[in-house]
Amino acid sequence: MKSAIIAACLLAAGAQAAAIEPSEAVMAPYRDYLAAFEAGERERAAELAEQAFQAGRAESIEQGLLEALAENRAQALSEAAQPSRSADAFVELAGLVEGRGGSGEDRAAFLARAAAEAFRAEDLRAAQSHASAAAGLLGDAPSGMLYSARMIIANAEWGRGRYRQAGASAEAAIEVIEALGEPVVNLDAAMLAFMAGGGRSMRQQHEQAAYFFALSTALVRETDPDWVNSRAADAWSIYSRGNLDRRAQTRLVESLGESVYAELLAAEPERWEREGPDIPEGAEWEDASPIRRPTPSYPMQAAQAMVDGVSVHRFTVGADGRVDEVETLFSIPHRIFGESGERAIRRWRYEPARLDGQAIEREGVITSFQFMMDR
Repeated sequence: MKSAIIAACLLAAGAQAAAIEPSEAVMAPYRDYLAAFEAGERERAAELAEQAFQAGRAESIEQGLLEALAENRAQALSEAAQPSRSADAFVELAGLVEGRGGSGEDRAAFLARAAAEAFRAEDLRAAQSHASAAAGLLGDAPSGMLYSARMIIANAEWGRGRYRQAGASAEAAIEVIEALGEPVVNLDAAMLAFMAGGGRSMRQQHEQAAYFFALSTALVRETDPDWVNSRAADAWSIYSRGNLDRRAQTRLVESLGESVYAELLAAEPERWEREGPDIPEGAEWEDASPIRRPTPSYPMQAAQAMVDGVSVHRFTVGADGRVDEVETLFSIPHRIFGESGERAIRRWRYEPARLDGQAIEREGVITSFQFMMDR
């Protein structure tokens, strides 16, 4: 009801200031809009808000009143579950603000709303465009609005299959959190960290990837352990850390302590020590080592469409060095990448793990593949 009350106040104040009351062509649909809104008739309220705005624009009513009606319309369309129209309405509202020389922050606020509505409508290109425009108006000064805009950009790029770019945008959003000094603890932040880790992993930058995956898994455990990507984040984290030497591992632990999320991340190094095989104290242990690992083939359908992909897998190396129990934990944007990865892994051969010289089964081996087209 907030937007309706705001518009009602503005209509009254504007009419007094101009000494000209908006015509019945504006006021009649506006009054009906209020009634429909109060009755919970969201779709009808949205159409009436549209009529009131269009009538006000046709009459060239005072700018402040027109903006109030425009905001009513955009909000009403959102509440009527018409996100595409709502996005367009918020963009038009931002244009009205620009036309009167309004502040960049005000314009950015409405463009950010447009981006959120376009994202709801699954129009990822529009969502990214509107969010980028909002971020451009805001500059680099950290704020909650800038964080939201960058978050939408990252999610839109990820949804469009632009994974490396999404990772960089996700990092930019996390940088805003770091600059504000107030950790955001929810699944949105977990997904940002997941995307940032994925982007770094695709660039073979495993130390940075390990940091972001550690953050993602910690946020998931704090908010929703059943999150759809939780197992993939855990596995990708293990894979990234498995590519680090001792110096890089030390730097990684230091970076956890320097993060705005340091308190949340404090338990991660101890948790990592419990990963891997359970080796009796004093026993002689040799991990499984690869003998032959053919690379997966690029799925033909994806190659023809110039589509990139990523897959993450867990498998077991038997006492005979053969691979078994291959599982795809993550495959984007299509399962065909995971299927290609599985076919390759099943052909891999290892020198088996040994405990006190005896070949044994090695569970929980993690690997990842990046399928990237040369452009």
